[in-house]
Amino acid sequence: MENNNLVKAAAFVILAPVVVGATITLINSGIAIANSIRTKHFNKKIEKGLKDGSIVEIDGKYYEVEKVVEEA
Repeated sequence: MENNNLVKAAAFVILAPVVVGATITLINSGIAIANSIRTKHFNKKIEKGLKDGSIVEIDGKYYEVEKVVEEA
């Protein structure tokens, strides 16, 4: 009986860090993919805004422009 408990304890000690490490790696990969998608979406929005005039670049920073139409 003692050998069986010893084997279970050894397996837990070996597998627990592996499972935790794999989980952390999976979460980090998911975060990296989400950041990549967000960056591509942001870059497309900036590119489109620069073309249609809704975004301007001043000193390397991007600003959204509100278009105000005045009635005469």
